[in-house]
Amino acid sequence: MSQNLSGQVAFVTGAGRGIGRSIATELAKAGASVGLMARRREDLEAVAAEIESFGGKVLIVPGSVTTQDDVVAAIGAVTAAFGPITFLVNNAGQSKPYGKIGTADPLAWWSTQEVHVLGPMLTMSAVIPSMIANGGGRIMNVASMAAKFIGVESSAYTVSKATVVRLGEHVHAEHKEAGIKIFSIHPGSIVTDMVKHSMADPTAPRRFDHLDPNAAEAELLRVGTQAVELASGEFDDLAGEFIDLERPLSQSLSEAKAAKA
Repeated sequence: MSQNLSGQVAFVTGAGRGIGRSIATELAKAGASVGLMARRREDLEAVAAEIESFGGKVLIVPGSVTTQDDVVAAIGAVTAAFGPITFLVNNAGQSKPYGKIGTADPLAWWSTQEVHVLGPMLTMSAVIPSMIANGGGRIMNVASMAAKFIGVESSAYTVSKATVVRLGEHVHAEHKEAGIKIFSIHPGSIVTDMVKHSMADPTAPRRFDHLDPNAAEAELLRVGTQAVELASGEFDDLAGEFIDLERPLSQSLSEAKAAKA
């Protein structure tokens, strides 16, 4: 089914490459106005040019998701340009450092918690009040199946992604009655630039060597399309759940309804 997101305003972090770029592009193709945030202006400009090439509405707002002033300014600029944000996508991420606890640099380890946890906390704190005032909104937090297992020598990533899932559960419990729909998602194992860097890093656990780089484009398109589906409201009954996007959303919805029956 083709969704029409005309009138919606999306804000996507980590939008310069990979998963964030695909999500932002597909949202814009579906008619949403899109604000793009990432640290590298040149990456955002490339995504914006692609969106503008098919007549999409886009605003780039370079900055860091771990800096409150950057987040507040970015969301303020997008709201001023397009109106209140209706669909927030927290996608910014990093995977390093690798190594066992006790040998990994603890401050580098903490920086990953800041990107994956503080970042969504800042963006959600900035948009939830306006979502409530306008009768609701939707949030998609990019987590990972890594949230569900112990990743030896990858605790910076796995611990932060587990926290992302629990953070979403709290938002659901606290704001579902106000119309806030939140989805914590596993996008799938995709050879993004971040994964390529991990594959090339001799200190990284060899968890990605089996992945096929040639499948990346189709997998990125899949995630972008599924983001549109979640933004449309068609799958609001999955709000509050951890969703594996390697399975069709329709299948996850059917199983969720059957479990509640």
